[in-house]
Amino acid sequence: MSTLKHALLAIAFILSNVSLAQPPGGGSHAGGPPDGKMREKIKTMKIGFITQKLDLTSDEAKVFWPVYNGYESEMETLRKQRRGERKEARQEFENMSDKDAEKIVDDEIAFRQKN
Repeated sequence: MSTLKHALLAIAFILSNVSLAQPPGGGSHAGGPPDGKMREKIKTMKIGFITQKLDLTSDEAKVFWPVYNGYESEMETLRKQRRGERKEARQEFENMSDKDAEKIVDDEIAFRQKN
């Protein structure tokens, strides 16, 4: 296996995992993702925070939130897809060509530039 492939994949995994890192105690077990109850509390606080910071009127909020929620839904779909792709890449690492490794890194960089 080439050093280039190792280096490229290491960079891709570091980039992808930095954004997923959460402080310990964030969920139902130390270091885990938030449970359903905590997720709802966070969502409620987020809605209040954004509404206050944007100083939305009731009419503005009625227009804003459906668009924002659609955006959030699309982003979650992309995140799930990317998690699956990263998992697959880790499982296929030993058999991966340099070209495949470069594509993974390029895809990661392109994704981050879009967001």
